[in-house]
Amino acid sequence: MHYDLAIIRDKGLMKKLSWQVLLVDEGHRLKNHRSALFSVLSALRPACRLLLSGTPLQNNLSELWALSQFPHAASVQLSTGLRRLVRCALQGGLLLGEV
Repeated sequence: MHYDLAIIRDKGLMKKLSWQVLLVDEGHRLKNHRSALFSVLSALRPACRLLLSGTPLQNNLSELWALSQFPHAASVQLSTGLRRLVRCALQGGLLLGEV
């Protein structure tokens, strides 16, 4: 079984543990902010989050948003203007070069 599936299957247990560090290798797998893996890992509250990835970012605002927000999921407070801009871009499927 791939460990992503085990994490999703055992999310209840994962939430009960006290995490100091959450290190995600192959971090590009979290580029979809609507994925089950992103959701489960975002719900964990470690003291520190790290993403490792050797995969280059594509010119896609949605993927960039997901990868940049995951490490700060519990601590980042976005301004209303930035939140509105990102929401509009994600809904419209804009590429970074079009913003």
